Amino acid sequence: MNDTPAEPEDFATLYCRFCEVHPVDLATNKTSAAADRRDPRDIVDLVTIHETILPLGAAICAAVGRFPSQSPEEMLADIRRHSRFTAEEFRVLATEWPIDVPHPHRRMRGMIEDAGRFISRIPSDAVGVVFLERGNAVQPDLAALEKYQRHTGAPGGVWPSSSEISRSMLERYKAQHWQRQRAEAVAPRTGKLTPEK
Repeated sequence: MNDTPAEPEDFATLYCRFCEVHPVDLATNKTSAAADRRDPRDIVDLVTIHETILPLGAAICAAVGRFPSQSPEEMLADIRRHSRFTAEEFRVLATEWPIDVPHPHRRMRGMIEDAGRFISRIPSDAVGVVFLERGNAVQPDLAALEKYQRHTGAPGGVWPSSSEISRSMLERYKAQHWQRQRAEAVAPRTGKLTPEK
């Protein structure tokens, strides 16, 4: 029997098999982190979260419920301030697929604009809330908030978490997102939704 402690990545992988971090917790954790620091990986992660889990405006508003030290407007301003990077800063990221450097910049600009419009219109009693539609977290139609189930955010979130677990979960979501994009790119040529080998 090996008495050597498991490496953190091994622990995170093992832990995620038994107790997954809820994707919305992952989204709010990463959104809050992107507001607090300047790291190019956060931009790639926010784009992935926006496209696969929850749009940026809704993620920011939900994060404020878990991390109440900022308003949504302040968190968005910090994310905007921390989202400017050089091509070299993106290129040094260890990613499974090469990053098309202009893509995260263009995508973040659009996401920030959309988030700003959403945040400027959301009522104050809807800040700090995750809106659910048929059990899925969504960015709500602000003209029809009554049709959504509300889940109030809380410090600590829904499930236990750590940086290793969050990183592992986000990598899994990214891999699923890229696989879906590859399959969609192949589908028009072959009529199949599976990548060519």
